[in-house]
Amino acid sequence: MNTADQYLKAIYLVQRINDGPAATGALADQLGVSPASVNEMVGKLQERGLVEHEKYRG
Repeated sequence: MNTADQYLKAIYLVQRINDGPAATGALADQLGVSPASVNEMVGKLQERGLVEHEKYRG
């Protein structure tokens, strides 16, 4: 499983657990990485059309 796959799986899990959007802080906790790393990867996933991200909204 590559890094993008790990992030997508974590996003799915956090959304299911919280019954709503996956906040970057929750993703950082889930993945054991810094919030800055999450922001960077979420930006890349958004560029590829795999996720939608609203700053300060999850």
